[in-house]
Amino acid sequence: MRERLTCIICGRVFPKGQGIVIDRANVSLVFHSKKCASKFLKLFIERISEKEFKRVSRELLDELEELRKKKLTTKQI
Repeated sequence: MRERLTCIICGRVFPKGQGIVIDRANVSLVFHSKKCASKFLKLFIERISEKEFKRVSRELLDELEELRKKKLTTKQI
C-alpha cells in the first residue's frame, strides 16, 4: 500500500509523490497544494523576526538576480 501524507494546513490526505514536501532541520512540511504552501509561507514570514527576514531575503534576492543575469547572457544569440 502506498504511503499517504497529510497536509499541515488543510488536513487533506494524499499519496506520497504528490503535493509539496520540504524536509529541513528535522522538520517535515507537507502541503497538498501550492495554495496551502503559500498560506504557510505567508504565516511564516509574518512571524519570523524582521532582522532574520531581511538578511535571508537580501541574500536570496541577490542570488536569484545573479542567476537571472547568467541566463540572459547565455540565451543571447
